[in-house]
Amino acid sequence: MADIVSTEAEKTPFDFEVVKVIVSAERLNFTVDLARVVSEINIYEHIDKPYLTGSIMFNDNANIFNEVNWLGTEKIEITLRTEQARDFTIKRNFRVVKIQQAVKSNDQNETFLIDFIEEHAFESALKRVQQSYEGHHREIIEQILKDHLDVDLMYEKDKPTTGFKKIRAIVPNMTPLEAANWIKDGAPDAFGSPYFLYASLGDERLRFIDLETILRLNPMNQDLPPYIFSQPYGRDTEQTGITDQSFIIQRYSQTNTEDMLRLVKAGYVGAKWNFFDPFKGNQYQIDHNIEETFSSMVSRKVFNPKQNDPVYDEDAEFHLNSSREINQIASSRLYTDWEQYKSYHEDEEEFLHKQKVVQKSLRHFLLKSPININVPGKNFFRRDRNLTIGNIIRTQFQINEDVSGSDFEDKKRSGDYLIYAARHVFTANRYTVNLTCAKMAQRKGVER
Repeated sequence: MADIVSTEAEKTPFDFEVVKVIVSAERLNFTVDLARVVSEINIYEHIDKPYLTGSIMFNDNANIFNEVNWLGTEKIEITLRTEQARDFTIKRNFRVVKIQQAVKSNDQNETFLIDFIEEHAFESALKRVQQSYEGHHREIIEQILKDHLDVDLMYEKDKPTTGFKKIRAIVPNMTPLEAANWIKDGAPDAFGSPYFLYASLGDERLRFIDLETILRLNPMNQDLPPYIFSQPYGRDTEQTGITDQSFIIQRYSQTNTEDMLRLVKAGYVGAKWNFFDPFKGNQYQIDHNIEETFSSMVSRKVFNPKQNDPVYDEDAEFHLNSSREINQIASSRLYTDWEQYKSYHEDEEEFLHKQKVVQKSLRHFLLKSPININVPGKNFFRRDRNLTIGNIIRTQFQINEDVSGSDFEDKKRSGDYLIYAARHVFTANRYTVNLTCAKMAQRKGVER
């Protein structure tokens, strides 16, 4: 395979340079730089993962395999650059997970595909957390990350926590990242918005944020062109500048979308959820109705006013049916100081249990109408900034009809999307980003 070649000046929105790919290990007294033999690097971000993962492919014709003696403990330091300025140079540290594949092309050449994971995630897998924590959920997550991984947590410090008791959580023999995710899943919100804990390519902090806060964000390209998919637009790339080229969607796909039956069967549309408190003998019955949840979000202006038609067909009235009855234990007053601290599952108000159901439902509805797009990497690579997952981008697609003018827009696919996952692909002379985008509401005027 051809080696990755750097460019001296930015000529396209796909330009990049692999500065270093340093392999080292505690047992080695030397390092190896693979930058000149690398043929592809993939780095993955996911809004449900507090770490990065990836893979690297390189060609070995200098006995690197035997010299390094790969054992699955090696470190890989990757430095990438899209422009000469410091703000566009990113260095990240990973650990090898496994050699996924090795293929010989002849007696002197062999191609290796190696999977890696962010170093703090590898370190997390080596540790067990068996201790009690007290405080609000975000405070506990921050403390776990500091105590065991020395990783900073980024969150909205001004977001009020009044109205919610602090918890005392006994972490039941989990790794630090498992414990942080466990606490995150139980974080309460006044309107039942689920929380996410995730890592970003731009820096080494973890981010803790809820869905409604993300949905209220302005699109990153609000004052710029939308990301557009159009064959005529794509054919004219040579006549447009680099900035305009960077907003052209190279290709897109949609698979496994609009699976309403799955959501119905899981009890996220209309169902009865029972929470039984054996201490007080109370049973809190929640008659879940997803139409009420979406109506509340529309009335509170969570969605863009031009895109506030939820991805749920209320006229079908599936929400009026109770598809499942789900029972859970939620004992109260486990601690003598119960007025100040509650346990992980404990709640003594019906609306607090209802929030739990809403959180689960919204988390699953988020991926009801996903779309995967491939775009140039220029706009998604910046040091100390997160420009991918947990952000909103604006897109534009053309309808499947031979029309022109203002009526060409596909109102169902076009609009604002939350970036749910990203795959950064560095190969040959081309840096692209594959984005998995999600939305909970579509533009008005889809049905004509």
